[in-house]
Amino acid sequence: GFAAFPLPRRAGGIATLFIGYEDFAAQPALVRKINLATQSAFTKRQQGLGWLYGILVGILVAVLCYNLTLYAVLGYRFQLYYCIMSFGFLVYTLSWPGFLLYLLPGLEMAALTRTAFIAAGVGVSTGVFFFLRFVERGLFTRLWVRLAEALAGAAIVTAILSAFAPATLAGVLDLIYNFTLLLLAAVAIGLILWAAIKGSRAVWFFVAASGFLVTGGVMKIASATGFAARQDLNDTGVFIGMAMEALILSIGVADRIRQLRDERNNAMQIQQRLAFEAGTDQLTGLTNRRGLAQRVEGCVGPAPRDVGLLLLDIDHFKQINDTYGHPVGDKVLAKIGETLTEISRTSDVTARVGGEEFLVFVPDAYAEELPHIGERIRRSVRALTFADIPEGISVSVGTAFMAGMRASDYESLYQRADAALYRAKAGGRNRVEASPAEMSQNSAATSNETSPPSAG
Repeated sequence: GFAAFPLPRRAGGIATLFIGYEDFAAQPALVRKINLATQSAFTKRQQGLGWLYGILVGILVAVLCYNLTLYAVLGYRFQLYYCIMSFGFLVYTLSWPGFLLYLLPGLEMAALTRTAFIAAGVGVSTGVFFFLRFVERGLFTRLWVRLAEALAGAAIVTAILSAFAPATLAGVLDLIYNFTLLLLAAVAIGLILWAAIKGSRAVWFFVAASGFLVTGGVMKIASATGFAARQDLNDTGVFIGMAMEALILSIGVADRIRQLRDERNNAMQIQQRLAFEAGTDQLTGLTNRRGLAQRVEGCVGPAPRDVGLLLLDIDHFKQINDTYGHPVGDKVLAKIGETLTEISRTSDVTARVGGEEFLVFVPDAYAEELPHIGERIRRSVRALTFADIPEGISVSVGTAFMAGMRASDYESLYQRADAALYRAKAGGRNRVEASPAEMSQNSAATSNETSPPSAG
């Protein structure tokens, strides 16, 4: 602050100026060393300080508006506490040097001092709430979190009480406020060290940002107590620290949001992979029975569609397992899975639906092409060679076609293909049998009217 008053003219000049005060309540805040300056020197100094404070206020306003917008979109709790903290710093920067008087000319000095005192308490204490939700989850026990929150809340309450307390209680409440801040600082330092030990990434943004505020506060205290020269840099250090802390933490908030987004994307990928694995046969890599219903519904969709279904069964597979062992049988299953994947189109659904039973679901199929597809599969499997099975292997295939199929018709289609497979096995195996040709558009419409059970 400053006071302007005329000095009497004397030939020898003025060597010493005495200023007295009485009944001054805020003793700790009293400036005991006063600098004298001419009008021109004072104006020049005020212009420089005006530019400095303008930059600092601009930084605080910019990061506050930016993060308020982000909070409105994303809604993270730590963003809200960051905005409250930045707003406290902004009000303190405007009120303590007196710039708030330009916005509110009728504001009394007592109210200005209270505003600065409360804003500082809210800004610093809310920073603790921000820190607890800014760092990664699971770092602190509930007890330490509740202790830090209780101390931060107590600091805000005592700051408000101290600002409005009568002169007889101001000293006691000020002592309680400072003691609460010391306890809060001790707990906060412990939490910061613990988060760093646990490998937190976010904590380093908080450490870097707090370093500026702590340094500025030390400079301000040293200047006020006479341990450092009263210079503009020392006097404004705490305001510079607040602006730099808000700026660095704004960068930290953006980094934390990116980290949370990556964690969410990784979780979604894991969920998708688990869902894929749950619907996939691990031995063959084909769709299993669990995932088949979803794949069929995805292929058919809400509109009717002409589809075909092929069921194939490995001939005498139990004898292969009994003669050559289950590891050889697993090789046979895996090789047939590879063969079906190579032969089928990307739009087809290939699945293992039983121990030695496989399925190929063919969207947009033609009735006359299904036996040819089945024959191609039968020949490809027959051509496979296994060192452990000199006689080779074969499959029996049953096919079925349905025009205008809906997802609810799948069970009927499957039963017809299964009946054709049964005829292929009864007819001597290693052959392809098609469902009777009478299953045409009319019979498909009939099956739609009866609404048989859905797949799965």
